[in-house]
Amino acid sequence: MADEYLWPYWAVDVPGIDESQAAELLRYANECGMPSGGSVVDPRYFLAWALDRVSVEALAQALRAGLTTNMLSDGDTCMVVSMLEGLDEWLEYSSAYVQDDDDASDT
Repeated sequence: MADEYLWPYWAVDVPGIDESQAAELLRYANECGMPSGGSVVDPRYFLAWALDRVSVEALAQALRAGLTTNMLSDGDTCMVVSMLEGLDEWLEYSSAYVQDDDDASDT
């Protein structure tokens, strides 16, 4: 499981900027005292999704179904299992987080 100090893991999505602008935003965030260690994500090589809980649950279910077909290579199976671990971890952490929000709204 991921380190608890990283939860909740907030992200910022700023459409329409280029690489240099993204790097400048990261530099600015570091200069403002925000935790360092952020990264600029290059859309040519990485897909960055902001998925809601229902979508994550559906994706996890589809990946599990894919594993049962025995049609994946060993390498693909390892990647799918790793993705499932990340999705399951997020679902577990987010469940506690949503529960905290529900408790706060009851007061």
